[in-house]
Amino acid sequence: MEQAVTEVGLPVAMKISSPDIKFDAGGVLLKIKSVEQAQEAFQKIIKNAKAFNPSAKIEGVLVEQMAKGGVEVILGAAKDPKFGPICMFGLGGTFVEAMQDVTFRLAPMTEASAGMMIKTIKAYKVLKGIRGAGPSDIDAIKDCLLRLSQMVSEHPEIVELDIS
Repeated sequence: MEQAVTEVGLPVAMKISSPDIKFDAGGVLLKIKSVEQAQEAFQKIIKNAKAFNPSAKIEGVLVEQMAKGGVEVILGAAKDPKFGPICMFGLGGTFVEAMQDVTFRLAPMTEASAGMMIKTIKAYKVLKGIRGAGPSDIDAIKDCLLRLSQMVSEHPEIVELDIS
């Protein structure tokens, strides 16, 4: 654990890595500021995951450097049996669960469609900057959506994915 935290740099975020556990399992801990806290967080995340789903396959715990500021977004894709690849966009983190403010578009997308996708979420004002927070990089988000759209269109073996 010490090596992972040292390589990544404090503070860190730690997240369960499991194909069987998505959200609400106590599998994410943030703002971990020491190796000791990281070791405790690891034990807590594993314990929470096993309590949430005792038969879950647990691949490990991801250690990532904490992002500094900004707005977390989520991009996703799934393969619909009738329509083919569909892309998803919304605010990420706890907002995706609490607000369920996401939008969907068929892939492949055009630049205009990706732009509309961003503008149609209820929380678009947050991305534009609110209460002294600077605006998010809307062009970068649009670029990520277009690349995701292209990837899932060109790779039919992708059944589902989330990026947050």
